[in-house]
Amino acid sequence: MKVFLLLFMALFLTSCDPPVNENVLLERDKYDLANKVVSETAFQLQRDMNLIPFGTGRQICDQIQMLSLTFIYYKETEVSEARELVMEAFKVMAHLINSNEKIRSYLCEYPFDRNLEISIFFKKANGHDRDFGKLSICSIKKGEIEYTIQNSKYNYKTVLTETYEDAEKKFKTIDL
Repeated sequence: MKVFLLLFMALFLTSCDPPVNENVLLERDKYDLANKVVSETAFQLQRDMNLIPFGTGRQICDQIQMLSLTFIYYKETEVSEARELVMEAFKVMAHLINSNEKIRSYLCEYPFDRNLEISIFFKKANGHDRDFGKLSICSIKKGEIEYTIQNSKYNYKTVLTETYEDAEKKFKTIDL
């Protein structure tokens, strides 16, 4: 009988949950806010620029340290068009993050731009990899844009690196 009573007490004490504050469940935390901004960016870039999202990344501890998005673009592209694509994608993501007031307190710095990373992988329109020696990847990370070609199945080589500021100057001179 004592064993039964002890089991009943243990079951009773461990089965009761403390009351839950419903507002805590409704509040968005830094992970939700980061996910929301990343998904909004991916959706907008897919809709407006035909960039197909296929990867995301985040570095979050106490604060949001880094956010990244990776895309596939089904068109053979040269450096000037790749520059335009990655810069426009970067501007959209930076704007969506920096204009979101709810996320600001979680950002490691504001404005949040040096910690954004965007990569675009270029494929042929039929979905196959581009020919060797052609531009395969364009990425922006920590204010630098890298252009990478594929030399063989597993061999990639960065052929050009430029700062965001230098790329912006080239981009503006093309527009004029």
